[in-house]
Amino acid sequence: SHLSSIALLYFPTGGGKTEAFLGVLVFNLFFDRHRGKRCGVTSILRYPLRLLSVQQIQRLANILAQAELIRRVDPSITQTEEFSLGYFVGDNNTPNSMNAKEYARYREMTQTQRDEHRILDLCPFCGKTTVHLDAVEEIGRLVHYCDNPDCLSGRILPIYVVDTEIYRYLPSAIISTVDKFAIIGCNANFRNVLNGAEYKCPIHGYTSKRKCIDSNCKFEADRFEQVDMYDPAPTLFIQDELHLMRESLGAYASHYESFIEYYVKHFSKSKRDLKVIGATATISSYREQVYHLYGRDPIRFPCESPFINKNFYAKVDDTDLQRQILGYAPYGKAIVNSVVYSLKYMREAVHEYYHDPSKVLAIPGIGIETTEEALEILKDYWIFLEYNNVKRDGNNVDGAIKTPVNEELAAAGIIQFKTRAMTGDESFQDVREVLAEVENSKDVYDGVNLITATNMISHGVDADRFNIMFFYGIPGNMAEYIQAYSRTGRKHTSIVIDLIRPSRETDLSYLKNFTNIHKYKDLLVEPVPINRWATKAVDTTLPGIFTGLLLTVYDPELQYSPGTLFFMKNIRKAIKNGLLNKDTIKDQLYHAFGCT
Repeated sequence: SHLSSIALLYFPTGGGKTEAFLGVLVFNLFFDRHRGKRCGVTSILRYPLRLLSVQQIQRLANILAQAELIRRVDPSITQTEEFSLGYFVGDNNTPNSMNAKEYARYREMTQTQRDEHRILDLCPFCGKTTVHLDAVEEIGRLVHYCDNPDCLSGRILPIYVVDTEIYRYLPSAIISTVDKFAIIGCNANFRNVLNGAEYKCPIHGYTSKRKCIDSNCKFEADRFEQVDMYDPAPTLFIQDELHLMRESLGAYASHYESFIEYYVKHFSKSKRDLKVIGATATISSYREQVYHLYGRDPIRFPCESPFINKNFYAKVDDTDLQRQILGYAPYGKAIVNSVVYSLKYMREAVHEYYHDPSKVLAIPGIGIETTEEALEILKDYWIFLEYNNVKRDGNNVDGAIKTPVNEELAAAGIIQFKTRAMTGDESFQDVREVLAEVENSKDVYDGVNLITATNMISHGVDADRFNIMFFYGIPGNMAEYIQAYSRTGRKHTSIVIDLIRPSRETDLSYLKNFTNIHKYKDLLVEPVPINRWATKAVDTTLPGIFTGLLLTVYDPELQYSPGTLFFMKNIRKAIKNGLLNKDTIKDQLYHAFGCT
């Protein structure tokens, strides 16, 4: 292929994919600084779903903080900009911009209310729960700061969560959702991320116009510093959970992928290919998917192996049991009752150990001696995860847990279920709170102990304390099933229980072929449905790609005369004055869509 190929990282869930691509990301941060890229975006890490990024933000922040401490003491790059993190996910989670009204709203909140909007629980520099949020109008920022006096961060953390701040400060690494890239067609400032900026306001950061992006700025353009950024385009694009780039999301995204690729290569200051890494734990027919998504060839790592249980880098260890999976179909009984009573009986079993930890010590080969150690291990089996194919099932389970299950548990003197839902309806902050409680809670036995979830938890939710899981029916496809049960067994051997719906053909075929299905699961993953040439997809993305072309390629030049191409009247003027040529633009659009 004449284009550089896509690196495809394929490893089973829990196999260290995230660590692998974060390692590449950090290497690129230092490499960019050493080769003269003193500022600008090095990497954009993208997720198909907003809630995937909840846990990843803390992981990436922790790694960037360590890298920043090293950068500060390296004399050859200590003068470059600090390593910073941008969280770019849309206004349901973080604000798109801040105005006087927004600052006033934050000023009226108590510190506790403000802290509900932060995206980190632990300071990435000192690891303490000392992170707070503040809105500082003078510098136009929503600031995360650490108030631990011994922290090495220097108080204000290098984290940007407002869209306009990301355009102004160009963080070294950005975590984003895929759909956010459609903004290229409606906000001229997004081009800063792909092509850097010409000017710098003394207070509010970069801009590619002769006015500041911060609407409160009082500086005239003649006070701006002119900057010449070296190789400003992102060096590395990482697409996690690649198998979710499917159907309409995949088709729409593919057009923006090829447009950004075309723009960076032919019109940005960098004029080069973008390096793209795709990562997934479930894959099938990946060549077709990568062709439709990027118009390129993939190189798979590790490469395909003729063996089902080993490849060049790893082999299955038959002596190490990661999870035990069992399935049963309740005939002649409502499935919801079977689910809640299965939960109840498992709660009774675990509670028996909790009530008398010496029973844990009596397990042959357990390898521990004290009741403290026994209670410590039980913590990792205390929180149950219950998976539903639809939200309605989760609501039914929740109702049946309240009555009669909790009443029966209370009557028997057993700790009752405290449930929390994790579905697409929950806000970013709700999910962050639940995960923080699961991971960091000092007293697990007193908190949430049952999470009813939908496929929202199937990706990126990595908690060592999820080790008992129930499925309310089998998920619709194999990839989803593998991703979902892989939430368990990260640290200890886990127990997964499939409640098979007797009324469903697919569920019954799982029951009939239970052992073989699990043995050959990776071969049974369905190919991803995606087609970049779907006619309706082009109809949908063409306006965004067209305005994106105007705002990135033509507007930097034409914004001064006839005026910014954000407005129709200026586009008309530009066409009249021969500054926009219909045939040229048509040709550029063909290339942007990856047509010959």
